[in-house]
Amino acid sequence: MNSREIAKYGYFEAHILHRAAREGLLAPLVRAIEDEAGLPEGYYGTGVFYEVHVAGLLYCLIVVPKESWCLEEANPIYEEIGKRWSLERAEILISRRRELGNVYQFIRHLRNAIGHGNFEFRDQGAFEFWDCDPRSGVETYRARLSKEALEEFLETAGRLMAYYQGTRSDSSARASGV
Repeated sequence: MNSREIAKYGYFEAHILHRAAREGLLAPLVRAIEDEAGLPEGYYGTGVFYEVHVAGLLYCLIVVPKESWCLEEANPIYEEIGKRWSLERAEILISRRRELGNVYQFIRHLRNAIGHGNFEFRDQGAFEFWDCDPRSGVETYRARLSKEALEEFLETAGRLMAYYQGTRSDSSARASGV
């Protein structure tokens, strides 16, 4: 597996793990690990830690593809994400006026935040992230997504990134119509 395949396999793994946890298939393994660690039964819940899983998935779906595929602002994948997921689902707390309503800018700031560890999970699974000017350290962007909005974004962007057909040298490549 190479970096160009990470988004696809990250997306598929997320579905596999969540389905296995939902159906109780991980329970015997989780209990065995709890026993090995001397922890009480149920300490690790289903064995899928939402925050850890989401952080890794965001890295695989947002950070790696940009670096591997050289996705520029004009790439049609951003327009496609915008058609399938409304940026209105995000609460933009700090932004430059020209960036409002721009899916590419939202994803660019999200990518920077994930890459620099500038994010946190809030009550009820809400996700907040921020981006800072690298020269001054001043916060230039901050957004918050409810758990539901984040999951919708991950499903939409994840599916598109998983099936993306572009190549590193083809800036006009399109996302497939999945």
